[in-house]
Amino acid sequence: MSIPPIYKAMALQTECRAVNRAQNASQAREIMMGTIAHIRAQIMSARAFHGTDLNLVCLPEYFLTGFPAGETAAQWRDKACIQMDGPEYEAIGKMAQDTGLYIAGNAYECDPHFPALYFQASTIFAPNGNCVLRYRRLISMYAPSPYDVLDEYLTHYSKDDLFPVVDTPLGRLAALASEEIQYPEIARILAAKGAEVLMHPTSEASSTLWSPKNIGKIARAQENLMYVVSANSSGI
Repeated sequence: MSIPPIYKAMALQTECRAVNRAQNASQAREIMMGTIAHIRAQIMSARAFHGTDLNLVCLPEYFLTGFPAGETAAQWRDKACIQMDGPEYEAIGKMAQDTGLYIAGNAYECDPHFPALYFQASTIFAPNGNCVLRYRRLISMYAPSPYDVLDEYLTHYSKDDLFPVVDTPLGRLAALASEEIQYPEIARILAAKGAEVLMHPTSEASSTLWSPKNIGKIARAQENLMYVVSANSSGI
């Protein structure tokens, strides 16, 4: 096994432009594409400032849309959830390609196998523009998860897809979202599969105190001997 190079990782705690007040899906998509363009400029500025050894960027949880607030599941799916082969992911892949970075983020997405549902997915895009990791949140209070439809889910995806780890020149990368950082079992499974760097998109109330999530971030890093890159929303 080759030793990964020394490099910088950045938690880009950017502001989220919520789409809740968008009147329709078209307006919501316009907001999302504007967010991607804004983040692209931030990343390029950061790369210029921090140098070419900045190789890995983590974006916050649901950075494209915010979270549902009063919408029905069908309304949120139609307005705020993106397609796996849609223009939003294509634009993120192009951003990774143009900047030469690995970019991790989190979004609500549709799945053609489950047309009535949506999932909250953490993704990692490689410098070649491809999505090399997709982890769908397993523990969620307000969104469907693969666990809710597990038997059907495993007819379309493998068990490895439930807990993905990708081998890259930067080491073995994995991801989980938000309060999943408080569940040792998920991070332990990823570590057992070889994960060395855990990307953690989150959107939480910030605090100078030792909040449960802040404790979870330190604990998961220490007990699994892995790096945790956690990016919080700077505002919604």
